[in-house]
Order: sequence, then C-alpha cells, then structure tokens
Amino acid sequence: MNNFLTVGVLSLSILLVQSCVSNKVEKPKPDPKKVALINTQLAVKYMAWGNDIEAEAKLRQAIAADPTHSEANRVFALLHQKLGRNGEANDAFLVAVQSPENAVALYQYGRFKCGQGDESAAQLLFRQSQAVPTFKQPWLPIAGAGECALKNNKMQQAEQFLRQALKLNPNDNDILNNLTYSQNMLIDKIDQLPSNQLSDFINYISMFFSIKQWLI
Repeated sequence: MNNFLTVGVLSLSILLVQSCVSNKVEKPKPDPKKVALINTQLAVKYMAWGNDIEAEAKLRQAIAADPTHSEANRVFALLHQKLGRNGEANDAFLVAVQSPENAVALYQYGRFKCGQGDESAAQLLFRQSQAVPTFKQPWLPIAGAGECALKNNKMQQAEQFLRQALKLNPNDNDILNNLTYSQNMLIDKIDQLPSNQLSDFINYISMFFSIKQWLI
C-alpha cells in the first residue's frame, strides 16, 4: 500500500514539474533595429543639448545592436565630423548610404565629400539624394550641388542649381543668400576689370559656403 502511495506521489510530482516547464514562457529577444533606433533618437537629443559624450555612448549602443543601421551610422557620422574625426565620419557615412532610400544621408555625405574637396563624388551623392522620391526636402541636394559648384568656381553651373532649388523652396534664406552673394560678387568684380582679365576673375572668386547640419 505504501509503495503504491509513493509511486503515486512521485508520478504526481513529475507531472507538476513537466507542467511548470511546459508553461514557462521565454521572454522575447529585443528587436535589434528598434534598439538601434531608440538609442539613435536619444543620441540626437543629447547632441541637441550639447552632451556629445552621452550621445556617443548611445550611438555605440545603437551600432552594437545593429551595425548596419542607416540612421545610427548617419548620426554617428555627423558626430564624428563635429569632433574632427573625418576618417571615422567617412566610414560611418559609407554604411549609412548603403540604404538607397536614406536621402538625408546621401545629401549630408555629399556635403561632407565637397568639404573634403571631392566635388565629383559630392555631385553624384547629391543626384542620388535628389532621385529618392520620398525625400520631403528635395531642394536641399540641388542647393548643395549649387554650393559645391560655387566652392569650385563653377559660377554658371552653380547659379543654375541655385535657381532650380529656389523654385522648389522660394523662402529658403540659405539659397537666397548664396545666390545673391555670388551674383553681387560677380557683378562687382566685372565692373572693376577690363575684358581681358575676366578669365583670371573666374579662377579667383570663391564662395560663401554656409554649412547646416540636419540631425533629424
């Protein structure tokens, strides 16, 4: 009788243990893309507050969760650039633009490449950014192309780009200022020079190149 009772108790215990094991629910693993996005958004806020140390910490967490996350790499590139780490900025931009739909990354990388003196790469990136149909600020890469052309003394090309950008956003002060500045400089200089010195002027003139960082 006691043996039967012992066996029954053991059997019941085994069933209870099996039931507990089968009912145990494992916690789902966090989505790496969501982790990267949340940390990137926090990093943007820290950058806006001027806390670059915390911003970098959050961006490193984002990259650790998802090394190919386009937005995380884009924002990290801007932070690297701000801190004078141009090599790291270039590497981060290269990852960011692997997403062909990230028009902002393409645009910002274009500005970076122009600032580094690589006009041909910059203009290609501006064209790629402009070609993204979902870009809500399509005048930016066109204006960027115009500013880069100005920096490289390509006055006629620059004016064409800036006028095209101005049609899309007539109230953009940066575009208006760059266009007005280049036109005034050209007129003033032409008034002062005889005709045989015009070619020297084209090589001489440089642009007013205002850099604006787009974090969001």
